[in-house]
This record gives sequence, C-alpha cells and structure tokens, in this order.
Amino acid sequence: MKNNAAFALILLAFAGFARASDIDIVSANTPQTYALSSIVWKQLRWAPAAGALVASITFSNYEYSSRFDQRDEQRFDFAFPGITLDRGSGIFYARDSSGKSIPVAKRTHELFFPAIALLPGAQIAIIKNSGKVKVELTASSQPIPGGRWVERSRQQILPGF
Repeated sequence: MKNNAAFALILLAFAGFARASDIDIVSANTPQTYALSSIVWKQLRWAPAAGALVASITFSNYEYSSRFDQRDEQRFDFAFPGITLDRGSGIFYARDSSGKSIPVAKRTHELFFPAIALLPGAQIAIIKNSGKVKVELTASSQPIPGGRWVERSRQQILPGF
C-alpha cells in the first residue's frame, strides 16, 4: 500500500511538468522553395481581417548563388488562424480544447517600429523537407525550452550519394 501511495505522489508531482495544454497550429500554406535555402528574414504580423497571426518568412539561396546562379529570395506568409488579440494589453492568445486561453505573443517595439514577439510559452517551428516548407506554432501554458523560432530540416538524401 505504501508503494502505491508513494507512486501516486510521484505521479502527481510530475503531472505539473506535463504540457497537457499544448496547442499546435499548423499553417495551411506549404510552399516549395530551394532545398538548400536559408532563412534571411522572419517576422510576425497581425492580419485583422482574417483574424490570424501571420509569420512572414524569407528564404534565400545566397549561400549557393554565383554569377551563373543569381541570388534569389522568396517570401512566404504562413497564417495561424484562431489566434485572438486583446487590444488593451496587446497580447495574442490561442485557445486549447477546453477553451483555456494561452498567451502566445505580444505587441512590442523594435527600435522605433512596432513588432510582435513570441512569449516564452510559444515556439514557431519551420520544417523543410527537400524544399517543401511547413510552419507550426506551438503554444503551452509552460515555458518552452529553446529558441522562439526553430528550423528543422528533413532533407531527403538520394540513394547512392
């Protein structure tokens, strides 16, 4: 009996560390860019007409450009629908399945310009698979370790190379 009680206490203690209220919002936009492109610019912006937080990301082939292959930059927008803005506080919220609001970003200023910054409980993952791009926003009631913007590459290597 004591072992069961101790196990239950341990389970309850670690339950607080679980991120059961995580929300993953995947953008419907999945464009194709250069397989070996690099991200040269990224920004969040609010699209009030669509009611969506939008990640604008610019990819470039600059590392592989030459006088034969000109530098090319491609900008794509990735919308995250279902995000709401509290105009009074300037905080953007996502809602989990139980209806609980989770803050994901806030309005700020960079130098003299307005900007939107991700909060510690939010992360944007940019996933490239041989040039095909997928972007997802994860929101959690707990801080997410690592950077606010992360890039993951799933390049497919051709057999024999």
